[in-house]
Amino acid sequence: MLGGSPNLKVGIGIFLILLAVLLETIGDICFKSQRISVGYPIYILGSLAWAFSLKQASLSKSIVLFTLLNSIFCILAGFFWFSEPLSISQKFGIVLVLISITLLLWSSK
Repeated sequence: MLGGSPNLKVGIGIFLILLAVLLETIGDICFKSQRISVGYPIYILGSLAWAFSLKQASLSKSIVLFTLLNSIFCILAGFFWFSEPLSISQKFGIVLVLISITLLLWSSK
């Protein structure tokens, strides 16, 4: 277990959550691209990053951050990699997610 200041633990937790979200999104891209054998190991690595993040940050804030970021990353992956249209409601949702993340992180200070 890592020692140190609470700020360091939160920073490591957020880094691990971001890593988990990134790996989960890459796994999703692999699955959509029919590269399932590549997607599974990436999902496992994402799950490991998620599990380690929970040792560093609170579950209630971590799961919200993970879910919100995963939503944004998947919407953007669909738009950029698969040319899926981005609706007005999705754009508005991204703005609301960014506001939610800001409030979540601001409230933890």
